Amino acid sequence: MGGIKTPTFLVWLQCIAFVVLYSVWILPELVGIRNTALVLGAVIGLYVIYQNRSLLLKQRALPIWFILCLFVWATIHLFFIGQDFAAQLKEYVRIWRYAGIGFIFALGLGLSETVVSHLCWIVYSSRHLFSEICSHHLR
Repeated sequence: MGGIKTPTFLVWLQCIAFVVLYSVWILPELVGIRNTALVLGAVIGLYVIYQNRSLLLKQRALPIWFILCLFVWATIHLFFIGQDFAAQLKEYVRIWRYAGIGFIFALGLGLSETVVSHLCWIVYSSRHLFSEICSHHLR
């Protein structure tokens, strides 16, 4: 694949942050934990993206560029097309901020797991366990 090997402890941290984030995303009283997991994953994701930036120039990375175009479109819509600037700015700052940080987290995690693929089981097996724990919390 040509990527640079991400240190295993960073992939572990990313996977744990993903599991925590996936588990508590919907719970309103755990916003601090959600935001911490999101930012931690995105910071590590930025490191991984920077280390593997050469992969983003390959043709296989075209869908990533299309997703980035969505963020550009939202910005153009905010400044040039939208009717209610104040309401759209509020939406842009809140929703698109989470989407942008989540995109960085997801891209970094995807690149990490591509390079260190034997750790994928952490995400796929743990998220079900934590989802069950949190679903009992909602009852």
